[in-house]
Amino acid sequence: MVSLRWLSLPVACAVAISLSGCINDKNDTGLTKTKASALKMDDTVKSLPYEEVGNSTITAENRRWVTVDLALAPEVTEANQGSLVATCMGAAKYEAAKHHAPIVSISLYDAKGNAKVPVTSMTMVAVCSYSPDGKGRNGRERWTWEQISAANETTSATSKQVALTWHEVAEQLTTKGRISKEVIAEAVGKRLNMPAADVLAAKPVLNLLPVNPSPEFEKLPELPPAGNHAQ
Repeated sequence: MVSLRWLSLPVACAVAISLSGCINDKNDTGLTKTKASALKMDDTVKSLPYEEVGNSTITAENRRWVTVDLALAPEVTEANQGSLVATCMGAAKYEAAKHHAPIVSISLYDAKGNAKVPVTSMTMVAVCSYSPDGKGRNGRERWTWEQISAANETTSATSKQVALTWHEVAEQLTTKGRISKEVIAEAVGKRLNMPAADVLAAKPVLNLLPVNPSPEFEKLPELPPAGNHAQ
């Protein structure tokens, strides 16, 4: 079943806070020009290991649109914006080839959930949409890359653990009625042996910022999931 969050367009503009930079000036062949910060490729930009945690497909105007949820590997506790964008774009190329899809939208999360904590409750760190044939969603648009947004960084190992535990604890407590964040923080702190104040400070809040990557990012190769080298 397709998640409702994928049925509203544009995808990135539906992500938390305001992404006013999603107003696009379409480029005929390459990256979509956006009213967004420029992002240069430098020595600090590195592709990061990730795994696929879910995907869905819809068809509109005879175009298959594949949406994919990815999660960074647990060992990734430091990453800059360029690395998050590079990972999103490389994964988009891989998924497009894998699914033979004319459009792919990627959501990259900070960490994988578990059976009780779905990945969609985790912290999103990057999104991007890729149309390998350059025709966009309906086959008449003219863009290859669109809606590229990323956080300035990922979160620490402690923040990841707090996020995972927070969701699980909140789900249990809210079955008894509306619960304040302070009560949840206290319960999380007991599980993790942390003061409630430290729990609240560690709970990640990352804003996705629209970016306009330099053309070097387009040349990145397909990036398969960690441990999967099949193209």
